[in-house]
Amino acid sequence: YMEASPTEPNTVFVGSRDTFRSTDGGVTFTNIANAWAPPYPADNYQPRSQAFHSDQQSFAFQPGSGSIIYCGNDGGLWKSTDSGNNFTSLNATLSLTQFTSLATDPTDAARTYGGTQDNGTQRRLTGTTGWKEEVPISGDGGRVVVNPLNPAMIYASYINGSITRMVGNGATFSGAIANAAVLGGDPPRIAFYPPIVGNGVDARLYVGTFRLFICDNCNDENMFLPGSPPNWTAPGGTFDQTTGVGDVLSALAVARSNVQVIYSGSRNGRAMVSTNGGVNWTDITAGLPTRSISSITVDPANPNRVFLTVSGYGTGHVFGSTDGGTAWTDLSANLPNIPTSAFVIDPMTAGVAYAGTDIGVFRLGVDGQWTAFNNGIPPVPVMAFTSQANGLIQVATYGRGAYELTPTGPPPVTIADTSGPSGPGASAPSGANAPTNNSFDFAVTRTGDVSGVSTVHYTTVDGTATVAHHNYEPASGTLTFAAGETRKDVFVLIDSDDGVEPDETFTVHLDTPTNASVTHADGGTLFMDEVGDMNLALQAKLLRILQESEFERLGSSKTVKVDVRVVAATSADLQSKITDGSFRPDLYHRLNVVHLSVPALRERPDDILPLSQGLLDRFCATAGLPPKKLADEAYHSLISYSFPGNVRQLQNSMERAAVFSGLSPDVKLEHLPEEIRNQSSLFQIGTFEAMACAGNDDDLDISIQNIKSSYTS
Repeated sequence: YMEASPTEPNTVFVGSRDTFRSTDGGVTFTNIANAWAPPYPADNYQPRSQAFHSDQQSFAFQPGSGSIIYCGNDGGLWKSTDSGNNFTSLNATLSLTQFTSLATDPTDAARTYGGTQDNGTQRRLTGTTGWKEEVPISGDGGRVVVNPLNPAMIYASYINGSITRMVGNGATFSGAIANAAVLGGDPPRIAFYPPIVGNGVDARLYVGTFRLFICDNCNDENMFLPGSPPNWTAPGGTFDQTTGVGDVLSALAVARSNVQVIYSGSRNGRAMVSTNGGVNWTDITAGLPTRSISSITVDPANPNRVFLTVSGYGTGHVFGSTDGGTAWTDLSANLPNIPTSAFVIDPMTAGVAYAGTDIGVFRLGVDGQWTAFNNGIPPVPVMAFTSQANGLIQVATYGRGAYELTPTGPPPVTIADTSGPSGPGASAPSGANAPTNNSFDFAVTRTGDVSGVSTVHYTTVDGTATVAHHNYEPASGTLTFAAGETRKDVFVLIDSDDGVEPDETFTVHLDTPTNASVTHADGGTLFMDEVGDMNLALQAKLLRILQESEFERLGSSKTVKVDVRVVAATSADLQSKITDGSFRPDLYHRLNVVHLSVPALRERPDDILPLSQGLLDRFCATAGLPPKKLADEAYHSLISYSFPGNVRQLQNSMERAAVFSGLSPDVKLEHLPEEIRNQSSLFQIGTFEAMACAGNDDDLDISIQNIKSSYTS
């Protein structure tokens, strides 16, 4: 643009990358923006986010004034009241940012990062409502990834694969970790904003050009020292995951529950999957339209359940697969025929998901139908979603900023009134609706998707009236809803009933079983057995309890504080589970404060006799049987057995022996399980044959025949 002052004929403003002003009729110009530092126009962008921004688009004088001016640029709207000497941003309440990506800190959703068109990589920190552009990664901001092992470390990108590592929650430049040359040439076959993702489990970083690159040391503190460069490898070699020359990868996704499973999609519509970490690839394009694949989303708990979105116009915009892409189902249904760029699975409600289109957000219900979901969000292009296990979903738009959908809970359960009081703090019913027959009941119902099995823990608390006319017995328990079941009735006894007091209260608390266990252990110790078998969703909840010492009950927004010592045990190899993505590394390190390794039972045979005898004594006392002792042959059989099932197998074996030996005072070999008896026989034959070798050949043959005869007769 070029604009002359309405009051000073020799004052003129020209906008290009920066804004320039001349006060002598254009003889000389002064750069009054200075977003691009001299020497202009060298590629030396130095934004001053609180002062002005580059790439000028429009200019206007306030009517009747030559000193009050407005500038529109790629950073939004700016105002000057002194002819351009100083500018003030008007964007605090004017959401104009063109987001290209979004990422949140897994431990603090208030820390959000986003790549933006012409506004670099922005960050929003805890305790702030505004966004701030970070200088070292300014310009065109692409994908952002938060390191799950160290959330204060982020990876931000510029165009064509230029990637920077930041520390201090994005405040400090750490170093450049990739560029076009590293990723296969300059210029490489790579998208303007290439797909860059993490796996949510470890610090590996994945980038797509026309093939996959993986960095396995991008979080190394010594990476920028001499001799320790970023270690980028292409596990599939030069294999082309696209349709060929002119095509590039546009989407990547790594299965969190199995990081060996990786999906890719290309701009020309080719979809592929690898089940061995990117070494080999299988084409899964069949059933998909030949349009740009804009996003791929994998179910966090199931590596074979995958969704992808397709841009452009035509048949089909959202597709899903439950078998790793072997067969695709068009989930578009009544979704408008409009380009679709993003998808997210609702983290709290099964069967519910959201799609980001060029006309806003649409919600997929359990009935398979889509509804517009733009309350509070303008119907503009949606570029990205991010979510957390607590239900928080954040949305990035192209041109109208970013928004978040606060979890509304409760998830699948609510309290419903029947013949007794219901809900936290509900008054006891009076008159005809009063409790009768020395008890009352309340119902726990669940709404929404009831197709699966769900479990809820309940506890009841009597009221605190000055004079209690109803004395309710405290009750607690666990209710398991079968598939399709919506209601459970719970009965609470009344110790005494002296009449009705309308203002007496009775409280019902609902909790997940994990939260209930933590509540009961408050002030003490909670032992969690086989922690390695927890699903990823439960691991996330446990991690928050361990880190923050707090949680919210189902259906309640009130935070409950707890003080619990946690002792966790597992027979699983947690390091292997971390590698395959089925166990969170951050939870492992949070639990692994004091590590105690208990050797397997086969490694401590001296413990077998006292354990066996103690278990026998317990079972005999419980079953009313006389005390028993282990016969010699039974003892030798036990200590020669490897017990792959450890102490639990020994426990079951002793219970069986106590029952099968009946009133006998001895547990003999015949009373032990078959697998222990069989191993004992083999052991004894081998021993006797070896001992017989001391005699002559005839003695040996006779000994062997006698031994075999005794064990086969």
